[in-house]
Amino acid sequence: MKNSVDRSNDPKLEPVQCLPLEVKVYNNFDAAFKAFRAVVQKDRVLSLYKERQFYEKPSQKKRRKKAECIRKLNELDLKQKRILSGEFEKDKKRKEKKKQDKNTSRPQSYNSESR
Repeated sequence: MKNSVDRSNDPKLEPVQCLPLEVKVYNNFDAAFKAFRAVVQKDRVLSLYKERQFYEKPSQKKRRKKAECIRKLNELDLKQKRILSGEFEKDKKRKEKKKQDKNTSRPQSYNSESR
């Protein structure tokens, strides 16, 4: 084949190399699974896998990054406006009150259980 290109050294084709992830299970599988998911998310294992699953053209990558940047700036701008108007503090107090009401409305037997 005349048009074939050697891509044996292409870093995109190599598998993602990660260190083994360890999570200790102390008789509570749910907590260990939650900790494992947090470690996986922190190390970006799944996001790296998804990024490398398909080829993304450089122009598409640039366009996606630019759109993400614009979205983040808009979110920060909106949050800043909410802080200046005092709406942010009102929402924060409302959420705290809702959380407090939720905790006080539980039956006593549920609150006394150890998790």
